[in-house]
Amino acid sequence: MAENQLNVNVSFEGELAKYLKDIAEIDNKTVAEILVHLATEALEEDIELSKMIAERDVEGAELIRGRM
Repeated sequence: MAENQLNVNVSFEGELAKYLKDIAEIDNKTVAEILVHLATEALEEDIELSKMIAERDVEGAELIRGRM
């Protein structure tokens, strides 16, 4: 296996499994392809969010808390 490749076995049940199968069928892709796409998209969003946080988290920056 290539050093930059990761193989993972996961199991999905119930509604989530049906949802993944339905998406794969609609997009004419395999469930594995759908999962790779979803994971890649989520990780890319996390990376961008982390960059934004790092840019804004500077000494002296005002902390604004959301209301609960």
